[in-house]
Amino acid sequence: MYVKHEKNDEQFLHIMDEFCADTVKMLKREDVCPKSARWLGAYEIVDICQKLHTAAHYANNIKVTNSKEAEERHAAQTSAMAYIMTLGEKFTFCCGLYSINVDKLNRWLKRKADAQSWLSAWQRSDDRRFQNVK
Repeated sequence: MYVKHEKNDEQFLHIMDEFCADTVKMLKREDVCPKSARWLGAYEIVDICQKLHTAAHYANNIKVTNSKEAEERHAAQTSAMAYIMTLGEKFTFCCGLYSINVDKLNRWLKRKADAQSWLSAWQRSDDRRFQNVK
């Protein structure tokens, strides 16, 4: 049973890693986000991506053996969820400032929704998995 959870965690982290990396790569492109305008929000989006990535990996590295560790893991997952939600708001706002076409925005929003869905499922699974940990 534990191996299944580890595989799901690894798959989730892979999705999250790719999502964060692709977001940063898109914002690095001069045709999407000119260097002269990056201070308007791109740097903040990159910072949020880094925090999201860090929170997800931190949560995954907590090996739960007691209720305190379960709470800490849940808190880190909740932080990751807050970052991904904030990221969506910031990115959508910045689309009005940069030349991100609608197709790219829609693809990005779909990937964000997929990553957010995985994160939510991971958190619910952990809640069930660790509900009896003392």
